[in-house]
Amino acid sequence: MARLARKPPANDEFEITLLGPGYGESIVIHLGADEWLVNDSCLDRESGVPAPLSYLESINVDPKMVRLVIASHWHDDHIRGLARVVKECVQAKFVCSAALRSNEFLALASTDGHNKMRPTSGISELRSIVDVTSSRQPPLRTPVFAVADTVLHRTVLGDGRAVAVAALSPSPEQVANGLQQIARLIPEVTARRGRVPDLLPNATSVAVWVDVGDDAALLGADLETSGSAASGWLPVGDSNVISGMRASAYKVAHHGSVTGHSDVIYDRLLTPSPLCVLTPFRRGRVTLPADQDIARLCERSTSVYSTVKHVPKRQALDSAVERTLREMRARLQAIDPTMGAVRLRKKFGAADWSVELSSNAGSMCGEL
Repeated sequence: MARLARKPPANDEFEITLLGPGYGESIVIHLGADEWLVNDSCLDRESGVPAPLSYLESINVDPKMVRLVIASHWHDDHIRGLARVVKECVQAKFVCSAALRSNEFLALASTDGHNKMRPTSGISELRSIVDVTSSRQPPLRTPVFAVADTVLHRTVLGDGRAVAVAALSPSPEQVANGLQQIARLIPEVTARRGRVPDLLPNATSVAVWVDVGDDAALLGADLETSGSAASGWLPVGDSNVISGMRASAYKVAHHGSVTGHSDVIYDRLLTPSPLCVLTPFRRGRVTLPADQDIARLCERSTSVYSTVKHVPKRQALDSAVERTLREMRARLQAIDPTMGAVRLRKKFGAADWSVELSSNAGSMCGEL
């Protein structure tokens, strides 16, 4: 990882650090008074260690200080290495979507164990997490199953400041839709003994609100827009846990894609021209954010930062080479860039955030 300064935040400092290469995402947050939150995980390609653990070690923070580990959803780019994170964060509650509490999900998880030779899926990672938490004492033994308007963590800091972490999604309708998708996957995976695919569109993603009293942050996960008033971003604007507050920092939903955009986010949840951070996404022919996504984001804020500023697009191959690869059933896998990082810090009560960037991170605005 291209290192940031090896200095932990002060006890009265709010920190949001976003980590990610060209595929993968993790958020590490200091809530104050040496209490931490980890949201999702990805692997540092250079070390093979989960990025949030590498980052905490780099600033001399003991994983025992982590109070909450959240899996926003089971897509591989958000969950790789999360079982190890949970294992080392021995004082943390584990949080996942309420849809994963269902009999449908348990049945799907059992089908994912048939073929031990295929690549590990997000469901396999979740099953490993359950193995870790099942050996712990209550209340850490049982996962917290998030649904919209669920308070996940509360604490009062030494100065009397109340801090709360809450889930803004999934809504009950999203949970129901997710269960239907999961149920449809069971016969497909059972028949072909294949790797469990991702839910598309993502109906179970956990968006998170972090309230530190006089400020807040919105973690958009991969929550997508929906045509329904009862799912996607539309019901989030009426969330009971926000209480009229607006967030000054936003982890952009779904890698800046238009599918994660909603006017509700900017008009009802964020301060004017908020500080926005994102991780890019590159797999196969898909690269996010696209140029039009960057333009849209920069119309809403002049402060938009990416953990990796330049993600190389897939290069076209000669047609004969493409045909040979297909015949061999081979697939080229692009090597992800070095892990990048964007770190935001702000003293409680201060007006502005400080922004620190790793060498490969950068501003997205002014580039087009």
